[in-house]
Amino acid sequence: MGSDVPEGRVLGRVGIDVAGRSHGIGLQSVRLFAALVTSPEGLAGADEVMGFLWPGEDVPRNRLHVALRELRKMVGAEYVSSRTQDFCSISIPPERVDLHRYRMAVGRAKATKKDPHTCFEHVVAAWEEWPEGRALTGLEGAAFRLRRAELDQEWFGAALFGFCVAADAREFDWLFKKTDEVRRTRDRNEMVFFHHLRASQGIGISRKQLLDMIRTWRTENDVKSPELNDLIASLRPASSGRPRAPKAAATPRQLPLPGRNLVGRDAQLRGLERELLARRADGRACVVLLSGMPGVGKSALALELAHRLAPHHPGGHLYAALRGFVGGGVEPAAPEEIIDEFLASFSIRTKATTLEGKAKALRTALSQRSVLVLLDDAVDVEQIRELLPGPGACTVIVTSRNAMKGMRTRLGAAVEAVGLLDAESSRALLEESVDPALSRLIGELVAHCGGLPLALSVTAERIRGLPEEAIAAMVRHLGEERSRLDELHLQEAELSVRLALDNSVGHLTSPARTLLRQLAVHPGPTISWSAAVDLGRVAGGGQAVRPLEELLAAHLIEMPTSGRYRLHDLIRVHARHHMRPEPGDPAVPFLEARTCEAIVAHQLHQVWACDQILDPERRLPIPEPDGCHVQPPPDEHKAMSVLDAEYETSVEVTELAMREGMTRSAWLMAMALVTYLWRRNRYATAERLLWAVRSATDEIEDIGARAMYHRMVAGCQNNEGRYAEAAEQLRAAVDLDEQDTSDGSRLGLARSLLGLAIVLRRLQQATESEEHYVRAMALFKAAENRRGEAAALNGLGTLRCDDGQYDAALAMCADALELAEPAGDRNLTANILTTQGKIRVARAEREPALDAYERATALYRGLDYRSKEAMVLRRRADILKSAGRRVEAIGVLEREVILRELLGDAEQLRIAMADLESLR
Repeated sequence: MGSDVPEGRVLGRVGIDVAGRSHGIGLQSVRLFAALVTSPEGLAGADEVMGFLWPGEDVPRNRLHVALRELRKMVGAEYVSSRTQDFCSISIPPERVDLHRYRMAVGRAKATKKDPHTCFEHVVAAWEEWPEGRALTGLEGAAFRLRRAELDQEWFGAALFGFCVAADAREFDWLFKKTDEVRRTRDRNEMVFFHHLRASQGIGISRKQLLDMIRTWRTENDVKSPELNDLIASLRPASSGRPRAPKAAATPRQLPLPGRNLVGRDAQLRGLERELLARRADGRACVVLLSGMPGVGKSALALELAHRLAPHHPGGHLYAALRGFVGGGVEPAAPEEIIDEFLASFSIRTKATTLEGKAKALRTALSQRSVLVLLDDAVDVEQIRELLPGPGACTVIVTSRNAMKGMRTRLGAAVEAVGLLDAESSRALLEESVDPALSRLIGELVAHCGGLPLALSVTAERIRGLPEEAIAAMVRHLGEERSRLDELHLQEAELSVRLALDNSVGHLTSPARTLLRQLAVHPGPTISWSAAVDLGRVAGGGQAVRPLEELLAAHLIEMPTSGRYRLHDLIRVHARHHMRPEPGDPAVPFLEARTCEAIVAHQLHQVWACDQILDPERRLPIPEPDGCHVQPPPDEHKAMSVLDAEYETSVEVTELAMREGMTRSAWLMAMALVTYLWRRNRYATAERLLWAVRSATDEIEDIGARAMYHRMVAGCQNNEGRYAEAAEQLRAAVDLDEQDTSDGSRLGLARSLLGLAIVLRRLQQATESEEHYVRAMALFKAAENRRGEAAALNGLGTLRCDDGQYDAALAMCADALELAEPAGDRNLTANILTTQGKIRVARAEREPALDAYERATALYRGLDYRSKEAMVLRRRADILKSAGRRVEAIGVLEREVILRELLGDAEQLRIAMADLESLR
């Protein structure tokens, strides 16, 4: 490891060393470093981080960008992410941060708990890394207080684990010393006193002294723990007159052996362990539900968690396979059957014959013990309700493919979603079975498995020991949609993605199965709630709300963001090619054809509703929506937000329409998306879609719409600097508009002439440009279209500015503003103000230029028109730099950097960042 890799400390007082030197960093950088390093995987949401840095303050987001850049200077740009819009992250190697070294040592201890002496060595290493349990010393604020409490709970849970390990390894001297240290701050804790008592007994302290210790401790504390009570009872002499504790029944240890080491679950396991230990300490319901899609690894995660928690439950460990989703005609386990097994595990006999009576007997037995219960593969809440203990020291872990509504609200359980593995963890799992040098093939296998642990496990088993050509053949077969699930089937190992999905689909109602088939036709990547509901009318006018909820509860679809749903690729493949039709299901070919029509119709009307807000004057031959649930957005900002969410889906649906022969709908969709795509700097995407639907242009009867198509293509080319190509398209548009004799055709011609004038100016053909501006303005004026007239006047103003006729240029812009502002066109008003700013700069009128640019910036920001806002910010920064107003220039450039990152404009981002660094 190079000496320039930073070394971080958060256990105790926070500090950073680079190249062997301690940095005297500011408090803000200290707080930012501490917040990120102690966040799961070093990743935190931007809003969360701002709560750490400026508790209770309302500060602009660019302040966070500044703080990140300062930290990058300290520790190195490669270690700190500056993606401030959504999240922040830090990625210092774990061996260089004391907290991560501690966690790795604890993890090694837990992984070797079958060997008490090796396990104890790792416990000692962890304790040396973090001996006192203090962290984030001196950092104030509610967020840090909460984070400190979480770390304290983590340390204490690991300390109790270490005490159990030390006792098992008979390292009583160490155990006595450490429990004595911990008692100074946690003397009232029963488990600390219990372990201290065990250590005292182990090092040979007399019974009299032990009883004195117990009497002293009990003067201020009550004994509630069964473990401590049993130990105290065992120390009382027979002559004390108190009865000895009865000999305990056999303690059940039913947990199955853990499987392979889990990959990519460390952070989730630590969080679950902390949560359950905290609930246990607080006397809250110590029940957790682990739910997720079939094959996501719920049982493996639950088993590993159970083994980590086992040392905290000396009363025993119960395990039951509830057979909720086994399939093959196997019925779920009856609650009474499981209760009988649990009671027998404790050698308890009961006269009860009803489920309710047996459940009471089980709760009574568990109330006197600290028992860990693992209930695997539950089908619903009713199956497990009577298996749960009452108040006490027990912990219950439940797994299910079902979300099991009511677990949180009715039973007070913690609910944890088990998600897919990320690409890095997926690769790590496969690299155990194959030469890591086969990087390309591993990457393709990972992509086909989609982060699903079951798919990855099947793949890992199948490729183990195979030559490269055999693995390449498997990759090819996985790439074929129809055969993909056949490749992910390993009968002899009872591993099969297809069978796992069969079992889940088999529990669905008929409407939910039908909706799942329809969602599999949708091209994705996500679908909105309203679009999914619209699919319900396809299958006989059904209602899709309840089936949608059913699929979500079954984890056959997920909701990555509010109101949007996503189907995993392997579930999509299963629904398209492996779902067996049930009696009453609609015919598949009919259903798929009607579904495609409904998908395209909904998406087209959703995009069009937004486009009419962004460009109210644009007209496309789109019919009124027939049964589509589309809510028009209230304003331009909301319209852009809706289209941000719908962007990828809209592109995919446009391509679906082309594949399915719905060329007219595809053409209309591509046209309706253009305004949004331009505002988001996605000119290349807009042009690609327009060229893809070019063949459909001749099918459009409306000549004006065909002319508009050429204007849209030209707009893309113009914004990418291809002015000659744009001029050719605009001349084609003018020719079509000249032929159009329909009502309103003169407006179309005016717009084509206006576009051509703009491009010709950029081609330095000023005379012809002015002719077209003048002609366009006359047509707009005749049509009483003030917005168009203002745009033409603004264009003429740019020509006057080019000629150095600044007074005339300003006069034209002033006239343009008088027309645009009353019309309420904020985009056009901002364009005119931008022209005014340019003219003022040319006249060396700095303050008026800044005023015009600031007003334009505010308007573009209100419209969420990021590309134009970034352009105007660049001009403002240039003026401020030339005036020596460094602090203001930095603020403007920081906003530009954020916008360039969002726009994906790498070259302009590089320039803005270089300018920003030059001013630091």
